[in-house]
Amino acid sequence: MAMTQKEVQKTYEEDRNSINSKDFIIGALIGGMLGAATALFVAPKAGRDLRNDITEQARVISEKTGKLRQDLTETAREKKNNVTELVTSKSSAIVGKVRSLRAEKAVEELEVEAGESEPAATSEADIASTLEEEVQIKLDEAQQAFDETEKELQS
Repeated sequence: MAMTQKEVQKTYEEDRNSINSKDFIIGALIGGMLGAATALFVAPKAGRDLRNDITEQARVISEKTGKLRQDLTETAREKKNNVTELVTSKSSAIVGKVRSLRAEKAVEELEVEAGESEPAATSEADIASTLEEEVQIKLDEAQQAFDETEKELQS
């Protein structure tokens, strides 16, 4: 399942927007919880009632925090899997190109031996070097995208 650069960029942008939405939701939840806690301290209540309310709110916050942590972990795993899948598909495509180029080079050499055409100007070493550079660039891009996603999830 090979993805084009545009599809990868679109997926990345959608993921960023999704993360931004999650950041907003997290901020709203935390703000709501702080507002509730402030209301508890300002409202005139007996000490026992206030302590019970604080305990209940602490339990609710703890549950929501656990759920949020779990959601973020799952999102990070999904992102990692997406990047791994992308790198695997790109690597497979590059390996296919290398094999194809080697086959073409072999055919050219046979034709040259038979006197049918002139030798190609590009050597196999040049082709391999170019492909290695392309693979390294794609791997670096994938690593950078993964690092950015991980950094966003940690903040």
